[in-house]
Amino acid sequence: MTMPRWMRAAAATGAVAAAATLGPMGVAVQSAGAIDCYDTRSSTSPWYDGPSASVRYDQNFNKGFRIPQALYDGNGVPQGLTVLNNWNGTGQDLFLVSAYDDDDHDKSPDGDSVIYAVVAGEGTVRGSFRILEGKAGGLAVAGGYLHVANTNEVRSYALSRVKDAIRDGGYLTYDRKTDDGWASWVAADDGAVWVGNFDEDSRSWMHRRPVNADGSLGAAGSRVQVPMKAQGMAATSGHFIFSTSYGQFNRSNIYVVERGYGEQLENRPLTCFRAPTMAEDVVIWNANDAASRFYVIYESKANTYLEGLNPDNEIDHAHWANVSDLTALVP
Repeated sequence: MTMPRWMRAAAATGAVAAAATLGPMGVAVQSAGAIDCYDTRSSTSPWYDGPSASVRYDQNFNKGFRIPQALYDGNGVPQGLTVLNNWNGTGQDLFLVSAYDDDDHDKSPDGDSVIYAVVAGEGTVRGSFRILEGKAGGLAVAGGYLHVANTNEVRSYALSRVKDAIRDGGYLTYDRKTDDGWASWVAADDGAVWVGNFDEDSRSWMHRRPVNADGSLGAAGSRVQVPMKAQGMAATSGHFIFSTSYGQFNRSNIYVVERGYGEQLENRPLTCFRAPTMAEDVVIWNANDAASRFYVIYESKANTYLEGLNPDNEIDHAHWANVSDLTALVP
């Protein structure tokens, strides 16, 4: 059988499936040895701090909103990102940014997590509220709830209560909790939620779960492979866009993969390129618009990493690219 064009290209660059290992819950995963990412750096200094991640990143991405200074002042470490559309009925959208508290700078939660609301298109902080201690590793708005990934469980908050908390501040308890062994991060997709796993050593999995009326997540669908070190994902009707990272000196990656590949990323066309160090969650703003934008945030400017760890890129703004430009890179 003739190998498809994108699989021939992957093989030519060393993208060959490696031996299976055991991932979360004992499920066999394919080790990622494989997919080479475009990594040619710009010859001049980039528009962000530190060395260039890659020409492709530098040319496609732009500086977005600033992560709230109060987040850093409170020893928060940025983790999750999502969008709350038309939150107050006036057409105003908000970016929600989660952070875990790390007062002793040991990379583990020390107290309540916090979520900040930033006005999309303006960058002003609209409000913030606290939630139960945890990593708050990913955010998604779907089915009338805000869903927060927190290491093997997803906590869900009714949007009506979230909006009140943005206005009034304070502490917000969750409405429902769903156990899920893959809950390193979450992503919204047409009213449902993808729950995905971070694995630093091999590729792992995500699965799609509907949102029940009470905010809990329904039965998981078929597993779908995710890249090694996946930190977040944003879905379009035709593609998944992943961020991956691990460590303050290793460049992150952005993967753009055509949907429908199932249990092997290389089953469909894809592209990958280097991004600055320490990428975290991602989201698409104006998801149903031709001018939709893909946003990614970074944890590298947190006090946890500035005191002696010296990340290659210290980034305190979200970065964005046009979704159409990213999907056009897929062969």
